[in-house]
Amino acid sequence: MIPKEEPYLNLWEEMPCSNEVEQFEARLAGEPFNFELRAGLMTRYHISREKYPQFEEPLLKHILWFVEQVPDWKLCGTHNFALRQTDFGYAKMKDVWERKILESDNVMRRVNYYLFEYYYENRHLPELFERLFDGKEENIWVKAIKQINVCDQDLFTDLIAEEGCKPIATNKQIEKYSAIDGDELVKLMFDDNITFKNYEKFKNTFHLNVTTQKLACVLGYTWNRQLHFSQLLHDPEIIESQTKVAAWFIRNRPDICGNAMHFIMFPFLMSDSGRSGVRLEPLITLLTDLWLQQVDRFPDNLIIARNAVKLCRRIHITSPDDHKRIMKHVGKTAVGKRALRLERY
Repeated sequence: MIPKEEPYLNLWEEMPCSNEVEQFEARLAGEPFNFELRAGLMTRYHISREKYPQFEEPLLKHILWFVEQVPDWKLCGTHNFALRQTDFGYAKMKDVWERKILESDNVMRRVNYYLFEYYYENRHLPELFERLFDGKEENIWVKAIKQINVCDQDLFTDLIAEEGCKPIATNKQIEKYSAIDGDELVKLMFDDNITFKNYEKFKNTFHLNVTTQKLACVLGYTWNRQLHFSQLLHDPEIIESQTKVAAWFIRNRPDICGNAMHFIMFPFLMSDSGRSGVRLEPLITLLTDLWLQQVDRFPDNLIIARNAVKLCRRIHITSPDDHKRIMKHVGKTAVGKRALRLERY
């Protein structure tokens, strides 16, 4: 009944209107393991509970069900599971989490519980942190939690150093990778058969023997799992994988056509300015540096100029200095100015 891997749940697709919840509850009674239906109901109860106080009890019921059944799923660390200490059922929820923590040493389970406690406290909880994560400090989730309110994060320092020193592809290598078709890549990204097993297999090895299928697997899996992790904002594991793929494309296939580069750059366009959590700005700076190298190298290539400009979408909020750098650099040439016009700048 419980799948081996956490499925992608579209929290909005199965979300009922407020006047449909009884109908959806009736459906769920006959399909108790319909995770998307249950998640949709939970989302409705969560966002409407202040207007409809009667939603508090069923909200708690569904939160408890998920934590009892699948406490290791990343879903259980999202904002829908957050309760204030004064909210209905907080004490019961806390007791359940404490019991589930005793049952397993799973790191994600512990992350979910910490985020549950942290959400409305909005401050580091050192005693709870030490109790939950002693000996697990090198885990990327644990590192991210420790740095939630730190402006100068070093969460991705090693990743940035590693990706920043990799060589830019030669013209011959770029020609070799021209077999990677943008339209096919986007089509394969949304294949329903992309699995966690394949993602785990390819996320750190896709560059060793590159194929469109491997790239699409990593991009597609991460695209469908950009959950909102309360105060963390972003999934650090997913962002790490997306950065590796984006950097690879800029270095090796900067001239890919179609909408592919939009999907590759999109994860870095989400605004997190002025908020705590996993910061995208250092990663955007890395990608900007790579793009400027390619724009300088191919000053007459309109596709590369347009692809570089795609990173500018909304980063004026998240990383304004990098936005200015790209705009100024691309705008130096006639080709670059045309790219800006075509991308509606």
